[in-house]
Amino acid sequence: MHTTEEIKNNQKEFFDEIVSFLKKDLKEAKQELVNLKPKSEDILKLKEQLQKKVSKFKLIPEIDKYFISKKNPEPKYYAMWDEESKEVQIFKFNNEKRKKEYKDSAN
Repeated sequence: MHTTEEIKNNQKEFFDEIVSFLKKDLKEAKQELVNLKPKSEDILKLKEQLQKKVSKFKLIPEIDKYFISKKNPEPKYYAMWDEESKEVQIFKFNNEKRKKEYKDSAN
């Protein structure tokens, strides 16, 4: 598990890389959804529902949800840049575990 400080430092240092990667990833996912040609009527309905949801996404607000900030000090998930793979890694921000570790270290 990363510390909050490690997350902040990584997000600050690799901000441009993270944003570019996530923008590209979301655009590719949207395109894959458009290109999907289901034969089943049920799957076609699900595809249409997903397209409606995805069309409402605003790129920057969606990406901002992965960054720690004053407005978002404890995001549900956070993004970190992995130098080795040159990709963004998404992790769950486990606040309960952080509180317990902080409490234990204070004793």
